[in-house]
Amino acid sequence: MTIKSIKFNWHWVLAIVAIVMFALASKSLFHMAHTLDVAQMKSVILATPALTMFKAVAVVIAAYILLSVYDLIAVRYLNTKIPYPKILNTSLTAFSIGHTLGVSMLSAGAVRFRYYGKYGVESTKIANIILLVSLAFSYGMMAVIGISLVVNPHMLSQLLTTVSWLSGISPLIFRVIGSLILALIVASLIFAGKSGRIFAIKDWQLQLPPATVLFRLIVLAVIDIALVAYIIHILIPASTQISYLEVFSAYVQAITVGIISHVPGGLGVFELTMVASLPKVDKTTLLSVLLLFRILYYFIPFMLGILSFVLHEAYIRSGIESTKKRRILPSIWVPQLLALATAVLGIAMLIVSILPPIADRELLLGEFIPIPIVEASYLLNTLMGFALVVLARGLYQRLNGAWHLSMWLLGASIVTLLVKHLEIEVAVICTFLFTVAYFNRSYFNRQSNLMSLRLNTQTLILLSVFLISLFWVGMYVHRNEAYSPDLWWNVSDDGGARFLRSYAMLAILTIAYVLFSLIRFKKPTPSLPTQAELAKAELVARQSAYSVANLSLLGDKQLLFSDTGNSFIMYQTHGRSWIVMSDPIGDESEFGALIETFIELCQSFGGTCVFYEVSNRYRQAFNKNGIQLLKIGEEAIVDLDAFSLQGSKNSKFRQVISRGSKDGLSFEVIPQKQVSALLGDLKTVSDIWLGDKKSAEKGFSLGYFDEDYLKRFDCAVVKYQGDIVAFANLWQSGHLNELSIDLMRYKEVQNSAGKEIKNMMDYLFINLFMWGKEVGYHHFSLGMAPFTGLEVQIKPVVESNVLKDDALKSNDQNIVDSEQIEVPAAEAIGPRWRYVTNTVTKYGKTYYNFTGLRNFKEKFNPDWEPRYIGIETGLRAGMKPIKGLTDTTLLISGGLGSLVKN
Repeated sequence: MTIKSIKFNWHWVLAIVAIVMFALASKSLFHMAHTLDVAQMKSVILATPALTMFKAVAVVIAAYILLSVYDLIAVRYLNTKIPYPKILNTSLTAFSIGHTLGVSMLSAGAVRFRYYGKYGVESTKIANIILLVSLAFSYGMMAVIGISLVVNPHMLSQLLTTVSWLSGISPLIFRVIGSLILALIVASLIFAGKSGRIFAIKDWQLQLPPATVLFRLIVLAVIDIALVAYIIHILIPASTQISYLEVFSAYVQAITVGIISHVPGGLGVFELTMVASLPKVDKTTLLSVLLLFRILYYFIPFMLGILSFVLHEAYIRSGIESTKKRRILPSIWVPQLLALATAVLGIAMLIVSILPPIADRELLLGEFIPIPIVEASYLLNTLMGFALVVLARGLYQRLNGAWHLSMWLLGASIVTLLVKHLEIEVAVICTFLFTVAYFNRSYFNRQSNLMSLRLNTQTLILLSVFLISLFWVGMYVHRNEAYSPDLWWNVSDDGGARFLRSYAMLAILTIAYVLFSLIRFKKPTPSLPTQAELAKAELVARQSAYSVANLSLLGDKQLLFSDTGNSFIMYQTHGRSWIVMSDPIGDESEFGALIETFIELCQSFGGTCVFYEVSNRYRQAFNKNGIQLLKIGEEAIVDLDAFSLQGSKNSKFRQVISRGSKDGLSFEVIPQKQVSALLGDLKTVSDIWLGDKKSAEKGFSLGYFDEDYLKRFDCAVVKYQGDIVAFANLWQSGHLNELSIDLMRYKEVQNSAGKEIKNMMDYLFINLFMWGKEVGYHHFSLGMAPFTGLEVQIKPVVESNVLKDDALKSNDQNIVDSEQIEVPAAEAIGPRWRYVTNTVTKYGKTYYNFTGLRNFKEKFNPDWEPRYIGIETGLRAGMKPIKGLTDTTLLISGGLGSLVKN
């Protein structure tokens, strides 16, 4: 494996900025902690009167209920009918999670998408609800900042006294700034007017709601912030004689700095700013109050929000609302739960590595185990705890290697935890996880390379916040122990020395892991199939029940064969995406293992898996491997057994044939062996067609003019006065199941009367239907109509024209036949994907006539079968779905230049 480059982007830059701000704030809090008395903090919290606690809890409840009014105003403004109890449930869950995790537009927005989507709200409206709530908070923050600066500018001046070049600024200037902010808000209200307006700067624009709606949201946000500040004011002892206005101003400044820092929940940054803004309050007292505030306003609601979300998901998964229950496979939830538990265990092991042991256990164990062995157990415990945190991602992905390593580490950790001063509680948990993992070995059967377990920016921020917090906690716990360079090397029972050595190892491991994650490994060199491989693929394709198998013979896609060589996957790479075209080809009993092999190969290079234009036949095999199928259109399948030119309803077909014959057209199927002699004529027609359409050859999902490719197939031609004026190469499946065409080209000609001959393609297709029926084919595929047929349907769509021949039926349990599984159309397209498809059809119709293509195929009375794109989803997917969809679009269109040109 070779290193290609080390690439930085803005995501990493912002992540590093957030980490640095958190580290600086943590350092300041650490130095501040040296002056604190832990016993005094405990006494301050315990001395809080019961009536004060009751008032604080009551205000917290009132504040969270008030938060639901944000959603209520947004929902009613968008004319969406949702009962208030559902709005309340959604809002409380979203805000409680968003407040603690930070970046609430994403974290709380994800909850809103999940809840409101299940309530049947369109994705566009959900996005507008999220935008309105975020806009309300932004305007509310501006309003309270403006009010704070106008009413109490001296507090900001006092806060900036520590910065020499800002300490001389007059409070009058801050008051002017506050007035300007309030004036800007008023101007926005006037600008929005009665019906709302779009505020645009170059390519950036913001849709402002009507002034009345915006004003209500601003007032609500101000009241919300004022209530939260009131909670802190309630908890501060009355003896401090601090006014509510001072607390309000300090709180506004603290949350402003916390938001700018991007640290989850403003942890550390918020406390430091509050202490600096309220110098009249004793530091120990104020930090005790803020700790109690975080428990009441953040921690308890966060836990309740997580519980609500889990119960909501369990209710959905139970299928109580649906007519048919959906069973969650243990192969999905067992690895996920085990991965989460392993990560928590690893974190617990890291925490106990820096904390001093229980005195009684230390004395007891010291009688039997030498100190060097105890010291070694501390370092090993740190190493294995970090390794378990990293391997948790591999367990989530069901990697066989991650399971084996985790088993070894769990077993060894039991020993090191007991040797390390009898950490019995953690060792018991470790034993339990070892047992659970051992008896669920069968779920971890993927052979992917562990090199794919690299870090992303979100995980980097969370890991860094945890490690920085761990460092300052360790420094505080061992603050009374004198530092000496000898602590690093001398083996003794000194707790401070153990902490330094353990944390040094942890820091080295973290830095190495981050550097490893920044490395971009060399992408796999595209290896197009050799002639021998194409011949091998041709043997498999000729036996396939589906004509799309012939696309593999184009030679522009890589081929991944099964171990037996009886089946294969055709794919191509673009960017970091590995894109598969259609379902696997060949022996259906091997498809489940073949899909797993491809995903493992893709992830070993850190790529993104995309399965394009697949059917619903193998949904279970995809879902088992974390691939979600999203509907992208429908394929038109003509039933040739039922097709006929007879009868009044088919008179339109007879008219096309009759008109074509009168115009001098004739139809003929050229056998494969005779195609070589006609390649010059076919090339002429193809070039004219490309010139008239102002188009370029594409590839991947469509064929292009290639002589070697065309010589592999029979060719249907339309002639006029003996000259070829239209042609299409024929894809023929095995077992006479399906017939189709790939490359279809024609040129415009005029009949003897000087009029343009129309309906030439109709003439070609109808003759092909009749020819295929005469030969004995049962179906004719007209190809897919993209981004159509996405409406929610009551009846399940037709799933497959799969052959009923016993020789073609599969015994593989990974394969679910259309007669065994029923997937409603509503399940095939969710609210978020509906938003994507609606956007594509709305803005893409200028460049591509989606409806027109479907209408053209519809006139042949086909059955419509759904086609999907399979992408990675879930927590570990991150931005992969978006990147995968983008790369697929560029690959199909022939690259960015061709896409822009088209």
